This record gives sequence, C-alpha cells and structure tokens, in this order.
Amino acid sequence: MKLKKGIILVHGTFASTKTGWASLENGFLAKIHKALYNLTGQLYFIYSFEWSGSNSLYARQSASVRLMQMLKELSESHSSLHLIGHSHGGTIIQYALENHSYLNKKNTWKDKVKSWTTVGTPFYKFKGIKKRISAKSLYTASSTITILFFGITCYFLANKTILDYLQYIQSNYLLLIFSFFIGAGLLYQFLEAITFNSNLELTFENFGNKWLGIYSRYDEAIIGLKNSRKIKMNLSKREFPSDGVSIILLFLTRLISNIVYDYTFRIIISKFLTYRFKNFATGIDRSYFKIKSIDFTPTVKQLFFIPNELDNQMLKEVIKDNKDKIGYIREMINSENKNLLSSLIESEDDDKPKLIHSMYFEQNEIIKFILEHILINENVQVNLTEWMKEFRKYNSR
Repeated sequence: MKLKKGIILVHGTFASTKTGWASLENGFLAKIHKALYNLTGQLYFIYSFEWSGSNSLYARQSASVRLMQMLKELSESHSSLHLIGHSHGGTIIQYALENHSYLNKKNTWKDKVKSWTTVGTPFYKFKGIKKRISAKSLYTASSTITILFFGITCYFLANKTILDYLQYIQSNYLLLIFSFFIGAGLLYQFLEAITFNSNLELTFENFGNKWLGIYSRYDEAIIGLKNSRKIKMNLSKREFPSDGVSIILLFLTRLISNIVYDYTFRIIISKFLTYRFKNFATGIDRSYFKIKSIDFTPTVKQLFFIPNELDNQMLKEVIKDNKDKIGYIREMINSENKNLLSSLIESEDDDKPKLIHSMYFEQNEIIKFILEHILINENVQVNLTEWMKEFRKYNSR
C-alpha cells in the first residue's frame, strides 16, 4: 500500500476547527492543498486537530498527549507528516515533540514528522533546574522518596521494634497505600515542574532544523503575554486618619490599624493578586509551574521577524479596520453586558476588530513561506525566496 502524506493543523486558544484558519471551509486549506498538488503532483491529506482551546497549561499538556497519539496512528499510513500550529497550537506541537519516555520504545512516528511550523506562538520558558529526567525516572524517584519517608515515619511511630513496625504497617496498610499514592503524586508533580523546561529544550535540539517560526513584531498576543509578566497590582496606602476624630483612643486605634494594613496585609494581598493575575493571563493552572519569561521563539537567538514591508502592511490594515469598528466596540462597552470579553470573542467575524495575531493566514507571502518549508523538508527542489534563504541561514547558526 502506498503511504500518504499529511499535514496537521493545530488551532490556538479561544479557537476551534469549526471556524477560522483551521476549519475545513477556510481558504487557507484550499490554497495549500492546491499549491502542493500543483508543485508535487501528489495529494496531501489535511487534518485539523481539535482541542478545547482553553487558556490553560493543563489543557495544552493534555492536548499534546492526544496529538502524540494522533501522530502515532497516522504514522502507520503516512510517509511524512507536517505540523502547523497557530498561537498556543504551536505550544501544543512543541510539547508533543518533547522527549516523552513512554513512547520512546517505538518512537518511529517522530521520524515521520518532517517539519513543524509555529505561527504567532508565544514560547514560555519555565523556572527550574538544568537537569533532564524522563517521566519514568521521575516517577521512580518520587516513589522511592515517598516509600522511604513513610517507612521511616512508621518505624518511629511503632516504638522502634521490628515486630511493632510490621504490625503497625499491617494494621494501617490501606491508609499507607492511599498516602503513598497522594505523596508520590504530589512529589512527581513538583519534580516534573522543575525539570519541564530542561526537557522542553530537547524539542529544539532534536527538531530545531525542521522548525519554521513566523511572528510579527506587532503581534498583540505575544506582546500582551510578555507585558503581563511585568504587571504589579499594588493596593493604595490608607490615608492618615483625619476625619475629625476627637477621641484619642479611637484615633490611635485607626492609626495602628492603618499602619498594620499598609505594611503587612496590603503588601501580602497585592502580591497574591499580582500572582493570580499573571497565572490567569498566561493560563498557568498547575502547581509548581512558574514562568521565567515569554518570547517569540523557543531559543535565545536574536529574533527573526517577518519582513518589514509585510509587517507594516499588516499593521496599516489592522489600524484602518479598527478605526472603522470603533462604533461597534463603543456600543459593546456602553451596553449592559456583564461578560464583555465573551461577547467580543463570540461576535461575528465581520464585527470583530482585526488583530495581527489572527491575520497571518490571510497573507499570501506567509502561505508561500509555509509551503516552501514543507517542500524543502520533502526534498523537493524549489526556488527559495530571499526570506526563506535568510531564515535558513538564521536557523542553522
């Protein structure tokens, strides 16, 4: 049986496969399908990967596991697979290509992945240790530490005699089993979080030469997420009590209360609100995962944006469109709408203000750039544009 060639599209946050660039009705699919057939004489099967689209690290990690399973299944009937992800769809691809140990034994599907393209993807760098540990090793370490902890604890609770120790374990074995799974699970989550970034770096080490990154210097989503890390929510200090209090004791009570609030509770609450806001904005909903930075690329290389001319053209189009839709936006803000954000997200595409973040797949130059990348990794001879020549030079450094 002749093996097929496939392209998998992964949409981003607050998106779906029913509408937008990754939907089967979108013009982007028709363009790449037709162009690839004209250039190679072969049909490329296009698949849209569906996930919840939630702004959630847990959702993205869960989706990456399902994407791996999809890749594994498709690799049996396809000779090559190409991944294209927009926004956090690119994050999901990055997580899927991470060196997951439970698929390492028969990891032939990774050989079928010929290219991966991220478009407007914000790349998170997480805090942690520079140590790469497989999932299997992580669970072995967490289980061993938990067993030792409970073993020593039981020994001291059982009055230090071997017989009492064994009797204590026998009489409390159900509680100990339950406690072991809870303890090992929590310890595993902690170890996974502090080694996650080091393991993610393997993605680029193993697949960096197959990566294409497309991003505008004006991308609102990436810039917004980067700036969200700098936000500090500070509650105002309380003013000195001067409301005509004549009773000295009441005056002193208010004064002490204000001092305690200003230098303790205010600082604690401000830090808590800042922490909660940053996690909400970036979708960090898993314990122990802490973001170090957010950037346009998964590497520390100098940034390589789309060409200036195209970037400025997109910016002008967005500014003009937004000016035309100011009336609609003002109407939404002034209405008695309790959930303005949801209404804007769910409104008709023609009514939504345009964003550069959602315009990439409308640009023929960008579509051509993606096609070039796919064809290069299919070993098809193509006349490279200057943009692609520069990117390949940049990515090989």
